[in-house]
Amino acid sequence: MSAIRKWPDPEAARSTLHEAAVEAVREIAAQTNVRVAAVRRLGPPRNRRQTRHALATMNAFDAWCRQASAVLRTVPAREAGTAFARFRGAVLDIPVPPLHGAAVNLQALPYHRPASAAAPVAAFRHAADTLTERLRTVEPQPLPELRPPGFARLREGVLAETVCERIAALLEAAPRTALSFRACAALLDTSFLTREVGRRFAAATEGFSALEHRLPPGAPVPCRRLAPAYTSVAADYLLRVREALPAYAEHSGQTPPYDPVPSHRTGGAGG
Repeated sequence: MSAIRKWPDPEAARSTLHEAAVEAVREIAAQTNVRVAAVRRLGPPRNRRQTRHALATMNAFDAWCRQASAVLRTVPAREAGTAFARFRGAVLDIPVPPLHGAAVNLQALPYHRPASAAAPVAAFRHAADTLTERLRTVEPQPLPELRPPGFARLREGVLAETVCERIAALLEAAPRTALSFRACAALLDTSFLTREVGRRFAAATEGFSALEHRLPPGAPVPCRRLAPAYTSVAADYLLRVREALPAYAEHSGQTPPYDPVPSHRTGGAGG
């Protein structure tokens, strides 16, 4: 088996991801603030035409929030994503008067008397204002440098040598900008009885699972740097797992221990 090629510096990759998250949140917050202006102009509807206009305005803002939320899932900016999730929850909880005895949502507002639409419109406006206020305070944090656990056990019937070969094959086959989170996570899940190995990988690459090489529509320019950076962080974690395999083999009762092919990185498993 050939030695695995050297991957870009994971610390630099984490810095790139943090910068992209900060820029993405800043741009999305600015665009949200611009778009919320139309919502703030909504008053109590006085006729059905105004009710339809209010609904169209709310739907447009809600659609933007869905798009922004999809973008934020691809960067390590959990707090910003939570702000949009809370907005969505608040919208779903807006009470709308029953129509013909059946429970309805905001889309039924044009079929109500304009007076019945006033409270839902006001509630939506409040939810949008709360969202913009929350986005002003969001400060994305850098991804943590997480190493595989010091103790881990392989699944029954899974040899450390096989895991080593699978990691090598995965990293050798993947272009540097197209390593798959799903493939990495599946490899760890099917190899290890100790779930902490996979949990730390997911935490170390937060946002990678939502990317999978395709940016959502409307993604800010900084997000174009995400795939190579995530790939470097993911590769670094897998190489650390590979280096720790002799210890994991011993923990799993596999003897005699073996030594994997040296990889192009330094360091080993963490505590």
